[in-house]
Formats: sequence, C-alpha cells, structure tokens
Amino acid sequence: MAVVDDVRALGAELERSNPVYVRGRLKFRVGQLVYVAFSLDESEMGFAFPKDERAALVGGDPRKFHLPSESDMRFHWVEAHLGSLEAGEARELV
Repeated sequence: MAVVDDVRALGAELERSNPVYVRGRLKFRVGQLVYVAFSLDESEMGFAFPKDERAALVGGDPRKFHLPSESDMRFHWVEAHLGSLEAGEARELV
C-alpha cells in the first residue's frame, strides 16, 4: 500500500520540481505545470498521463485507476487510489 511519503521524496529530488500546497492539498509542479497532486485526505493521487492512453490504463485495472472529474478531462490526467498501489508503482507513475 502506497502513501504520500513514498512519492514525496521522489518529487523533491526531481530537477526543477517544487512541492506546493494549494488549498491544503500537496501538489508537485515544474514551473506552473502540476504533474502530481494528492487529495486532502491523501487517499488519491492524480498524475499527468497521456490522454490517448488513459482509457487503456483505467480499463486495465479500474480498482486502482479512474478518470478525473468531468471538468478535468481536458487535461492529461488520471487518478489512482493510493491504497491499491504498491510504493514502487506509485513512484513509477510519478
């Protein structure tokens, strides 16, 4: 089971990556571009992912992955249940 701390160290190590808190939510970004974000309760991780590949990812394991909210479908984004991911898997997605 992955937790935020499994990803936090990696996000802090990546070149030009900055952790920020927006309305209490931890996000990592390069410049203004967010590439990973956690829900307030830290049970969900949203991450950048190619639009044309996300249906295959979600369809391949819907207990782990799901599409973002309708308003976020325009972005290159997928969400995952952290409790369903292994620590290494969460880091790989980042």
